[in-house]
Amino acid sequence: MILFNNLKKSNILVNARFKETTALFDELLNLAVKNGEIQLDDFETIKSALTAREKSMTTGIGKGLAIPHCVSPKVKKPVVMLAIINEGMNFAAIDEKPVYIVVLIVFPESKMSSHVKALAEIAQIMNNNELMQKLAAFKSPDGVLKTIKSFSNVE
Repeated sequence: MILFNNLKKSNILVNARFKETTALFDELLNLAVKNGEIQLDDFETIKSALTAREKSMTTGIGKGLAIPHCVSPKVKKPVVMLAIINEGMNFAAIDEKPVYIVVLIVFPESKMSSHVKALAEIAQIMNNNELMQKLAAFKSPDGVLKTIKSFSNVE
């Protein structure tokens, strides 16, 4: 389970307010640098890869969820960041509705085979309306991991 096994409490933003993906990517990648998940020297390269991916096709998959992702030779394991955007943001989602939960992932090149599987896992778990409502209600990251775990069937 990529989401639960790689998401750390320190990589979760709640009560986030973003109007555009550039600001969202900046904030989440700055947090990843601060938490030692990526190197500062790799910030722009990873941001450019995320931005290029969004330009090719939105990762706003609908139902209030976006899963921006890219692959980088600069990371050794998946870097998972989560933002809860209470007021929602325009993410050019396929259902044309605001996005409230963003799960950003940077995959290592060496894990390409698990890339698509991980995205499918996350989409499946987050497709649960009850989970999405619970996550959107959190005011601190403390309960987020516990809640995701309970919906992920992770022991």
